[in-house]
Amino acid sequence: PPELFQHSIPKVYNLRSLESSTQLIKDQFQRLLSLYLAPRVLKKKIHMKKEDLLEELPNIEDLKPWPSRSIYKISSGLTNVTCSSVSLNDNYIAFGDIFGHLIICHVRTSKTILSLHTKEEIVGLRFITNALLMVVGVKSVIFYCVRLKASEYSEAIERFRQIYEDNKEKVILEASKSKAEFTFNHYENKASAESNGVIVDLMRISLKTSKINSFDLHPKNDFIVLTCSKSDSTNQIEVINFSKCKHTVITIKTKSKIEKTIFHNRKPYLVIMTVTHLFI
Repeated sequence: PPELFQHSIPKVYNLRSLESSTQLIKDQFQRLLSLYLAPRVLKKKIHMKKEDLLEELPNIEDLKPWPSRSIYKISSGLTNVTCSSVSLNDNYIAFGDIFGHLIICHVRTSKTILSLHTKEEIVGLRFITNALLMVVGVKSVIFYCVRLKASEYSEAIERFRQIYEDNKEKVILEASKSKAEFTFNHYENKASAESNGVIVDLMRISLKTSKINSFDLHPKNDFIVLTCSKSDSTNQIEVINFSKCKHTVITIKTKSKIEKTIFHNRKPYLVIMTVTHLFI
C-alpha cells in the first residue's frame, strides 16, 4: 500500500532537533566555558644572577702588603672555645666555650674585663653595639649590656626598657601559645653605677622544645634566624624579631640536614643551606 511505502522511505534527521541533544549541547558548552574561565595559580619565580649572591671581591693588588707576622696574641684562658666576637670599636673581644663561660678581654692588653658563667653551652657571640652583646646558647638567646662606656651603656638600658613597655601586654598574652619565652630584666642600680666591669642581663629568649645549632643576625640588628634541632632529630628554622617579641617557625620540606641559615646582606632573602641543596 502507498501508506506503508511512504513510511519505509528513510528520512534525514538533524541531531540538534532532538530534545535530549539540545540540553546535552548546553551542558557541554557550560562545562567547557567554566574550564576556560577557571582561575589559574600563577607561580612567581625569582630570577636572579648568581653574581648577585656573592660579595664583590676586592682586587688582589689592593690587598698588598699581605700580613706576614702576628701583631697581638690574646689568651682567653679557656680550653674549649666555641666562638668569639670583636666589638665595633675593635677595643674588646669576647670568648665563649662549651661549658658556658663568657670572658671579655681588652684587645691590646689581653686583660680580662668581665667574666660570666651562663650555665649552658655557648653557640655564638655577637657585639650589636659597643655596649650590647648577644650571647646565643643551646637553649636561649641572651642580650647582655656591658659597661664599657657610660653613654652607650645607658642607651642600651633605655632601648630594652622601651621594647618591654611596647610589648608588655603582647608577651603576657602570647606566652602560653608561643614556643619561645621572652623575659626582661631591669637593673636600675647597676645602670647608674660609675665603675666599669658591669654586665647586665637585659633580655632572654628561651626556646621550649628546640636546641640551637647555629644562628645569624640580620644586618639591621632586629631579626635573628636560628637553625634548631628537635628531640626527634628533625631540623627547623626559627626567626625571632626581638624588638617586637615575635617568634616564627619556618617549615621546609627536605630530607637533608640543615647545616646553616643566614640572611642576605643587601636583599630580603633567607639562604638555607643543607647537605645537598641551597634554598633561597
